[in-house]
Amino acid sequence: MKPFEQFANENKHKYGGFDKLFSRYSSHVGRQKVAGDPIALTYTLDKQRLRQQYDKLLIADTIGQTTESASKIVGKGIARYTRKTLDAYQSEQENLESKSNSNSDVVPESEEEVDSNPDIDPESEEEEIREETPTASPAKRRRVSAQAHETQEPWLSLTVALIDSMNGTNTAELPPVPADMSADHLRLFRHARTCLKQYQKNGGREAVLIKDAMGDQMLNCTKVVRKELQAEFGDISDSGRRCDLFFRSGENELANLEIKPPSRCGSILAQQNRKNVRINRCIQLALHEVGLDTAVIAGDIVGFFGVFYVIQRHGDIFVCGPVTAEVVYIPTNAAELEDFLDGESSLTLL
Repeated sequence: MKPFEQFANENKHKYGGFDKLFSRYSSHVGRQKVAGDPIALTYTLDKQRLRQQYDKLLIADTIGQTTESASKIVGKGIARYTRKTLDAYQSEQENLESKSNSNSDVVPESEEEVDSNPDIDPESEEEEIREETPTASPAKRRRVSAQAHETQEPWLSLTVALIDSMNGTNTAELPPVPADMSADHLRLFRHARTCLKQYQKNGGREAVLIKDAMGDQMLNCTKVVRKELQAEFGDISDSGRRCDLFFRSGENELANLEIKPPSRCGSILAQQNRKNVRINRCIQLALHEVGLDTAVIAGDIVGFFGVFYVIQRHGDIFVCGPVTAEVVYIPTNAAELEDFLDGESSLTLL
């Protein structure tokens, strides 16, 4: 009989959810009992325990499969690394343009012979060349067009302006809205541009403070909860929980992100995820005390990949669930930057 963890690892993407997976595993155990498997004969199905194992597998599988270090995407490291990526992308585009220009300056050796031969019709020869040259597919042409007027100029300028604002330069020049951008990208571009203008108008980091990403700062709201636990249960530390990256507006703490390198094992990441859920629950309780009964968006980032989820309060019960269908990623090279700007990750982060 297969252990549940092995069975779940092999079939977790096949059956689409714990309930179907549990039903299939129950059938598997039943067949093994009929076959006389000694382990199956003494095995008792505990659905709650198996669900906990399944959740741990999902957490480890979702946020543990990464390849880069998280140290480059926290605090001002975000700005430095993004600018480095954009510079590399811009340099690559300039190299491609220079190669293209150098190739266009080369005169074919047979050009003079064609001109000197009166029997050759230039127009018919151009038609033959066009027939022999393979044409790009519509999808490829759209992709090339999108790259020409979306990623290279407007998106590049907008991203640089955002980086300048993060570094305290609130007078960064915003790029004009492109006239030939597709409808979907146009709405996204205008929204991003509007958000950046509002960000600059509010004084940049005075609107939302990013507090010492790698400084292990403590959240005040967690100190309150720990003092309550100490009063009820006795000897418990009343110091706040240390956090990687949290957002604050004035004295109100808004959300927390936990950022870890990909070298951490799945059990540590699962433990970190549970800690982050409890921390953001404390944030939500603190916001409720000042009259803000709103959901809190939290996130766990491992390397260059992250999972974002929302914590919603229903009376005395707090419910946590994902807000994105796919894992969000930060580009690590020029090729990934294009896919990032055209994909769901950029929209999710905005």
